[in-house]
Amino acid sequence: MIRTSLLLTLLASPAFSQNTDVQQRAVEAYVACVAIKGDLAMAAPNFALYGWTDREDTGAGTRFTKPDWAETTSALLSPDGLTCDVESTKVGTEAALAVLTDALRFTEFAGFVVTTDAEGCTVLQLDATTTATLTAALTGSNDPAACASPTTSAILFTFAP
Repeated sequence: MIRTSLLLTLLASPAFSQNTDVQQRAVEAYVACVAIKGDLAMAAPNFALYGWTDREDTGAGTRFTKPDWAETTSALLSPDGLTCDVESTKVGTEAALAVLTDALRFTEFAGFVVTTDAEGCTVLQLDATTTATLTAALTGSNDPAACASPTTSAILFTFAP
């Protein structure tokens, strides 16, 4: 119930109305992922709130996409629900960080702390059990340490068991 309230509150927030369509798709995925917090049963309903009705089961988990946006933004939820990775081929890392932090201001995660990991990538500690690590979208790449890109991004939400 709290997660649903969180999602509905975000839909009406000023942060959502200021984003481009591409940024809006990314924010929808960020909010849906963070609201899941490892609860697999919450995945489909949270993504469906935003029209993310396309699902594909892969060896790496379940990929959620919004019809007509699959080529630009997707979210991959691991089989155990402990990670949710949102990739965008149209939103750079700087813009992704800006829209994510703006959206978080309206949630229970408003007190997040920003740090960097060993590779120099930005990490948001959302609460005691949830982090969001920002990198360049790595689809098709062999460079796991790419922390910034002007055109692509990936945010990996990690939830403690």
